[in-house]
Order: sequence, then C-alpha cells, then structure tokens
Amino acid sequence: MQKRENDKTITFSLQNEKEEELRRILMTVYEALNEKGYNPINQIVGYILSEDPTYITNHNKCPCLDTQT
Repeated sequence: MQKRENDKTITFSLQNEKEEELRRILMTVYEALNEKGYNPINQIVGYILSEDPTYITNHNKCPCLDTQT
C-alpha cells in the first residue's frame, strides 16, 4: 500500500464568503442611507436593535437587511 504524501484533513468553510456578502450588503445600505441624508450608523444601529426595516431606505433598490444576514 502506497503512503500518501499529504495525510492531513482538508477543511472547507464558507465563512469568508458569508462575511464578504454581509460586507457588501452593509456597504450598499450605508451608501444609500448616506445619499438620502440620513446618518447611516444611527439608522443601521436602530435597525439592528429594533429589527424594524423602516430604518433602512429602499433608495436605489437598497437591499433591506433581513434576519438571515
């Protein structure tokens, strides 16, 4: 029986992809809120604390943060 040179287990993770998607959504929301003249940080924090989507604008078809994100 031939010994394999690399006998270490390879792990697979989608964590980086999820983080990148979350970053993209937050930046899109941030930019849309800023363009509308809102304080993006206050609005995003308000949404996170209350889960009320009215804190997030639909300006430029901005994706609303959902509870899965």
